[in-house]
Amino acid sequence: ELEIVKGLDRYKHVITSPFVRETSEIFTTDHFGRMICFFRHPLDYDLHPSLPVFEAKDNWMTRLLSNWHKDEITFKELGVAKHVVRQCCLMGEMGKMKTSIIRIAEHMNWKFANGMSDEAGQQCIDNALEGFPSEKWADHDSPAWQSFYKFNRFDAELYELSQSTWRHQIQ
Repeated sequence: ELEIVKGLDRYKHVITSPFVRETSEIFTTDHFGRMICFFRHPLDYDLHPSLPVFEAKDNWMTRLLSNWHKDEITFKELGVAKHVVRQCCLMGEMGKMKTSIIRIAEHMNWKFANGMSDEAGQQCIDNALEGFPSEKWADHDSPAWQSFYKFNRFDAELYELSQSTWRHQIQ
């Protein structure tokens, strides 16, 4: 109702929100948006307190993207979530954060602020990413992993699709 996106410049403004479906509703064919996504392996989830909390505690990302919050997740909900990833996301990879940031900036035709050179801009990115957590690796034969995977199988599959989508979008 407020037509928030009408006054925004897509080269200067970014809207962030954990509410994917609700945020998508503010865009129109005249004022469209692009969803930029950085996926982590479900083993690395660190859900911020402002993110939605669902009654069911499994497959958080699949539930978020498929809008299926209570009942058991099936391949149908996974398919909906996969469709969102493939069709709606400009993908970034947490393990390749600097490369992802530069690639997304090029795709969106963003420039570094105040006429900053590419070299200075890349140094700025390096400084911002200093101490950025790296992904954890798990022994897939361990009982802990087997238990985790049993409750987060669809999110693990969605993560693998996100990695494939990242590689596909490079091409």
